[in-house]
Amino acid sequence: MMTKVKLTSLFSFLALVLFFSSCKVHQPELKSVRNVSMGTKNDGKVFVYGDAELYNPNKFSMEIREIHVDVFVNGDSVGSVDQMLEQTMPAQGDFSLPLEVAFPPGQIFSSMLTGIFGAATGKPFEIKYRGYIRTKAAGVPLKVPIISKSKIKFTK
Repeated sequence: MMTKVKLTSLFSFLALVLFFSSCKVHQPELKSVRNVSMGTKNDGKVFVYGDAELYNPNKFSMEIREIHVDVFVNGDSVGSVDQMLEQTMPAQGDFSLPLEVAFPPGQIFSSMLTGIFGAATGKPFEIKYRGYIRTKAAGVPLKVPIISKSKIKFTK
């Protein structure tokens, strides 16, 4: 005969399974990046700091644990975001994530030259973000993919 504690645990587990099987987890939408600044660290790497403004389209909030996103400009890998976090992503709401993008020293100068050339010619850049966010929703760990791209054109 099942005890009351075992029965409660079983119902809780079944409720979570039903909840997550009936809900599709949507990726957060990147709206913009604000407060961008640059700096270096002792290892010589160049870092770009900023606040990513995102929207969570899901009907439930999630706890963000880790973010890993590779950044590409015109198809070339230029840096990555690798951060451990403890932040809440509100249900169907906007939120901000502080980001720290690491660039190898040689890569930043190549990217700057591409940027100067693009600005002079008016040619747009394609920026792609590819990676994932590790989250927890109702105590269940999830890995949410991030795939986004945008075009930036400098005007004279």
